[in-house]
Amino acid sequence: MIIRPVCRRNFVALPNVVLTDERLSVETRGMIAYLLSRPPNWQIKTAWLARALSKKGQALGRTKLTRMLREARTAGYLARSAEQERKPNGDFSSYIYIIGLPEEVKLASARLAQSQGATSQDATSQNEHRIDKKRTLKNQNSKSTDLTRYGSHPLPLPIPVEPPQAADGFTAFGRTAFLNGMQFAFEDSEPFNAWRKVRGADGMPPIDVVVVQGRRRRGSWFPSLFPRNAGRSQ
Repeated sequence: MIIRPVCRRNFVALPNVVLTDERLSVETRGMIAYLLSRPPNWQIKTAWLARALSKKGQALGRTKLTRMLREARTAGYLARSAEQERKPNGDFSSYIYIIGLPEEVKLASARLAQSQGATSQDATSQNEHRIDKKRTLKNQNSKSTDLTRYGSHPLPLPIPVEPPQAADGFTAFGRTAFLNGMQFAFEDSEPFNAWRKVRGADGMPPIDVVVVQGRRRRGSWFPSLFPRNAGRSQ
């Protein structure tokens, strides 16, 4: 006899195929179910995931977690970005993971690869710009030294100009939210205020930043542009 609970809050809709896929071990099915219960913008970090899946008093080992992640990837329920994210200072950050049904993971993974390809090209262009700028400044300094040697007053060097930002861009957090179908609402806009009215100040998601036409805009990511049944002014 199976007694199914009637849930009105704190539950997740989960397709039966996730729990009956014979390509997956019981542990991997449980891991996928746990990850699908997380919010769309929840970022997977293997150390945190291992702690979350550990039994009290018995930690989940790295080897076992690696096997579970590999099973999920092979079956198509999980994908990982080919490249690590870059921090603003240029250091490497973590990989981006995508969890869902195989068809949805395949589409989101393709969009992520395209987005990271564009980001890599922009980073390469900026690096080349910096190299050219340093080479120019070095040549100008050399010429100034030569002029000083012959008793002439060197001309002042031009002020270096930083390369412009990409026309449109998300943070790593924003890119993950976008790939999971979240909608961005600018701070103090009509959609943003509608969500704040429904959720209250304490229930609002964290503030993020997007770059639109070279301008940094603040706001937050939501499951939809407007909350369901929210009154929208005309």
